[in-house]
Amino acid sequence: MNRKKLAQNSYMKAANGKVISEISTGEKRTYLKLEDIPLFLENPFIVTEDQKFHDHAGVDLSGISRALPINSQNKTIEQGGSTITQQLARNVYLSHDRTYNRKLSELIYAYQIERKKSKPEIMELYLNAIYFSNGAYGIEAASQYYLK
Repeated sequence: MNRKKLAQNSYMKAANGKVISEISTGEKRTYLKLEDIPLFLENPFIVTEDQKFHDHAGVDLSGISRALPINSQNKTIEQGGSTITQQLARNVYLSHDRTYNRKLSELIYAYQIERKKSKPEIMELYLNAIYFSNGAYGIEAASQYYLK
């Protein structure tokens, strides 16, 4: 597999090259190309997070239309309606603050990402950026953590 370490970890190695100590930022990341990620791992994200992923330009107006009345009624952001591209924008460029300003920024970033990246490129970035708890960022780091 074509892998590239994203986290800035420092390693201490023995004379034989074996890692004996690691200083880490706490984030586990291993970047994979989309071609190295089985399709059966990609599809559940589309089904659960963004069924219209291949049809929209970064924003799903029906998702926003569904979430807006609920959020307005509760006077808080409880429903997201975010697309995979919006989630990528939030995970890479923005905070996770639940504010309307952040949501607006997320929409703008998502639109720009869709203009500059193909759907496969967006999916690759998303699958490598998503947080799976326990310091595991990306599908490879999660598989190494949970399936070891």
